[in-house]
Amino acid sequence: TLDNVRKASDLAMYAGADFIKTSTGKVQPAATLPVTLVMLEAIRDFYRATGKKMGMKPAGGIATAKVAIQYLVTLRETLGQDWMTPDLFRIGASRLANDSACITSAWPARHPPGSPPASTFAKVLRSGRMSQTA
Repeated sequence: TLDNVRKASDLAMYAGADFIKTSTGKVQPAATLPVTLVMLEAIRDFYRATGKKMGMKPAGGIATAKVAIQYLVTLRETLGQDWMTPDLFRIGASRLANDSACITSAWPARHPPGSPPASTFAKVLRSGRMSQTA
């Protein structure tokens, strides 16, 4: 349940983890947006309580740049621009690496004011530190 995801996230962070992860990605449904949101909210609350930034890695089920953008938007809306870095957010999806090349060409030239440029999304997706395994 989502309540259990929240409890597990809190336990891991308060036990000293530096990163939390949705799953191994080897079982389905693996990463889902609702689970990721619960984990990001736990990270936000942990940061507010402790001042420590926690990393997050959704793994499995994120196979296209279009889906990855949904996760990145959720990240930015929940935790802000500071978390949009491979040091704090990594997508574990080997199939995504092949699709992420289209991200900069698909990003609209005119995006809402305050939106990060396509290069920010591409940096998170194509960073050498992005996990290539789920």
